[in-house]
Amino acid sequence: MSFIVSVGEIKSLVGPNGAGKTTAFNVINGILRPDAGRVSFDDHDITGRTPRQIAALGVGRTFQTPRLFGHMTALENIMVGRHKMAAGGILGDALSLPGAVTEENAMRQVSWDLLSFVALARKAESPAGSLPLGEKRLLEVARALAGEPKLLLLDEPASGLNDVEKEVFSRLILQLKGLGIAILLVEHDMNFVMRMSDSIMVMDYGVQIAEGTPQEIQSNQKVIEVYLGSLGKRVGT
Repeated sequence: MSFIVSVGEIKSLVGPNGAGKTTAFNVINGILRPDAGRVSFDDHDITGRTPRQIAALGVGRTFQTPRLFGHMTALENIMVGRHKMAAGGILGDALSLPGAVTEENAMRQVSWDLLSFVALARKAESPAGSLPLGEKRLLEVARALAGEPKLLLLDEPASGLNDVEKEVFSRLILQLKGLGIAILLVEHDMNFVMRMSDSIMVMDYGVQIAEGTPQEIQSNQKVIEVYLGSLGKRVGT
């Protein structure tokens, strides 16, 4: 497989269960090391780098099941995502040195701003584990945004959401696109995919079988046979 995600583009990665979509995400953000090939991001070869190193370059990530610190507040979860931007270090934080205190206050303000951006400011002091699924997904995006990503990997963000929650998430994704963030989306809800995507890449058993606009993918016979045939009524094929 070979593909490019451009600045301000929403590209969706779709395919049957087991096609390799999440594996592709894990290779991109360093959870898995590829056996061969190359991953390039923003003129950097990031092949084999650690998730922390890749995040520092500007790659953010959410997961199929939100991975939040359930016992921490919503605000604290975002501050954790912001921590890689801090310069004071662990020792400065532990000793509450003046520079570290100033930096933490700045991190707290940015985190508040991000909570407001995803319309969760009212839940700032709520434990993340107590939030409903839709709000957990929004919080996880806010935490990813705390690292100021240029590329955001969204793994099944609409999974488990009702129609109202999906609409809220759709508006958020479009806002991020408007800010120039590149978005790579894995999602099984094909109505959501067709509505949101600038381009779509289709995988099957780890192999790229098609790439194009939503209209091109809907009419691609091979894609219909492999994946969309069973979803025809839902995607209008």
